[in-house]
Order: sequence, then C-alpha cells, then structure tokens
Amino acid sequence: MEKPEVFIFFCDDVRHELGGRLSLMGLHGTQAIIEGDSGYVKSFTVGAIIRYISDEPVEATIEITAKSNKSVSDLPALPPLLTIPMDPGERGIIQNGNILAEFGSIKVHAGLSIVATVTVLGDTFTREISFVSSNVPVVD
Repeated sequence: MEKPEVFIFFCDDVRHELGGRLSLMGLHGTQAIIEGDSGYVKSFTVGAIIRYISDEPVEATIEITAKSNKSVSDLPALPPLLTIPMDPGERGIIQNGNILAEFGSIKVHAGLSIVATVTVLGDTFTREISFVSSNVPVVD
C-alpha cells in the first residue's frame, strides 16, 4: 500500500459544487491577519483532501486543537476529533476523501494557533495556522 497524500487547509468557506467538487474561498497560508489584537472570524473551515490507495475500508480522523499565549478560557470551542469512513476502492485505483470542520463565528486573538492533525492509514499529517495582529509584520 502506498503512503496517502494529504492536503490540509484553512479557509473562510467551502462551497460544495455539482459533481462533488469543492470550491475553497479565502484560502489562508500559515498566518491569518486580524484587525487589532482580537476579534471574531465570521466563518472558518479546517479541512483535508485525502488521496489514497486501498481495497479495504479506510478511516481517517482529523484532530483540531488550539494553543495560545493567553489563558485557556480564551481558546475557541473546537471539536476535538472528527472521524470519517472512506470507501474502499478497486485495487490499485486512487481514491479521494474529504474531511471538513466548518465553524460559524469564532473568537480569535493575536497569538492564537489552530493545529489540524490528520491520521489516515497509519500516517499522520499536521498543519498549523497562527493569528497575528494587523499591526505586526506577517511572515508567510
């Protein structure tokens, strides 16, 4: 079995299109700029696009955690773990799976980081985004 490919992303919104396609709106890099030191993000999505080869059922999980330079009470409420079963495919054929964790308005502040960890077929992939004040130079 080949190692899966996983693309973890952070964006403002995901639109579900005809034919099973996804349109990603407001795709973020490793940092997101906020006005001032804190505020609300109207919409925020953590997602993963997974490509794998397996003729057995596959389960993928995404764990979303937050860390901060402030107190624990300042962290946004995030689901701790999402699990998605993915269909087995024909032997040797690449399959695609998607995991999306969509949030409404969440409170964010400078110094907050959100970490997404995806585990599929025994492999783990991680990506992190940090929120920075519009007053701080951004390095991406």
